[in-house]
Amino acid sequence: MKSLRMSAFVVMLIVIFACLAAPAGAEWKPERPVTMLVGNPPGGSADMFGRTIVHIINEYNFSEQPFVMLNMPGGAFTVSFAHLRDQADTHMIGVTSSSYFTMKITGNSPVGFDDFIPLAHFVQDPSFLCVPRRSPFHTLDEMLTFARENPGALKMAGSNPYSDDMIICEMIVALADVDIEYIPFPAAAEVVVAILGGHVDLAMLGTDEVGEHGFTGDIRPLAFSSTERSPTHTEIATLTELGLPIAQQQSRALVMSKAAVADKPEIVAYFSNIMAKVAETPEWKEYVKENGMVELFLNAEDYPPFHAQLVEHYTQYIGLALERERR
Repeated sequence: MKSLRMSAFVVMLIVIFACLAAPAGAEWKPERPVTMLVGNPPGGSADMFGRTIVHIINEYNFSEQPFVMLNMPGGAFTVSFAHLRDQADTHMIGVTSSSYFTMKITGNSPVGFDDFIPLAHFVQDPSFLCVPRRSPFHTLDEMLTFARENPGALKMAGSNPYSDDMIICEMIVALADVDIEYIPFPAAAEVVVAILGGHVDLAMLGTDEVGEHGFTGDIRPLAFSSTERSPTHTEIATLTELGLPIAQQQSRALVMSKAAVADKPEIVAYFSNIMAKVAETPEWKEYVKENGMVELFLNAEDYPPFHAQLVEHYTQYIGLALERERR
């Protein structure tokens, strides 16, 4: 009997020392492949952003489990956001878009930013204001002069309603005192088709979206929407330089379902740490440079305050767009 008591005592000590040795909040690790969910078709800017991150993670073996891409287009990203929220999956990460903020603000979707936990912010992605090569406009001033003389005659294409593209259009309308109609398309590829086909007069396109058609091809950029000129195309002036103080840039970031990780900070920390490693790789630096993006990495601790600023910003400018629609 004494031997049994002694054995039980030894076992108890082993358990106690094991608990003491284990760090508080031991590191969480994924048990199956991790899904990177994006709400547009393959080839769009958001898709390439997520796909680049997935490639780097897998190439460097930053995770114990592989990352896989899942494209779920529809409803200006609301289909993918609803899926991300409702699945409440600890192994699923979502790529944000401007509609991540705006659809809830406009009341067009029951899903919105308050359903998610900010995970990591990577870059700000400016756009070029473009015209087709056959356009009579060779400068921003020529386009604005025509717009003032012909109210409502010009049509500008952009990706999705209530997006950064629409906000830029609304800013141009307000600051230049012109009337330009914004035409939303489900994806950037369709915006390219619309401007090449002559269905619209203007378009907002990212560096990767202009692609082979731009700069020396069939699309002519008139201005850049960042605070500084594109590092890859320094010959294109910014809207601010040309007299319109506009520096609207889409934030490229990642989020997770609040229902999945709100009470699991160790999961958020795990993925946030991986994303910090991605942001330091030469492959990521090259991707950012090639696409004329502005690097702004924020981890899960630093991103929420900036996230709150973005909510305030989008609320302000979408409010202006809605007011114009009601007029």
